[in-house]
Amino acid sequence: LDQVPGKIAPIRPEWTPRPCCAYGEAKVAIEKLGRQHAERYDVSVICLRLGSTGYPLIGQRFADMHLFDGDARQLVLAALTADVQFGIYFGVSANTPARWDITNARAELGYNPVGDSASLDIPEDPPYEFPNCHMFG
Repeated sequence: LDQVPGKIAPIRPEWTPRPCCAYGEAKVAIEKLGRQHAERYDVSVICLRLGSTGYPLIGQRFADMHLFDGDARQLVLAALTADVQFGIYFGVSANTPARWDITNARAELGYNPVGDSASLDIPEDPPYEFPNCHMFG
């Protein structure tokens, strides 16, 4: 994985997930079942890990995973029309900074997001203590 000194590498969809809660475990189990179904029955199964969408951004900590409505529509249409047997893709816009790697969604689905949360006037984060949850670490 390419690392830039002082910069955190984006999270990639092919990394092995390490869920910290029942919700995450269920998502990983469904992705595994989807892969098995695609292979067994020779059908297409696309798993989309959607970012924050459908409500206004209330703090900077959500900005890097924001999914604009137009980009969400484009992503779902791309997933429905892609010639892919199985894939897992992050559903986020072209946000700066990029914390979620959407390279495979661009290449395999033709997803071309245009929204960037950096263009929005987002308030500073209120104090928040993150839970000890490390899905990919």
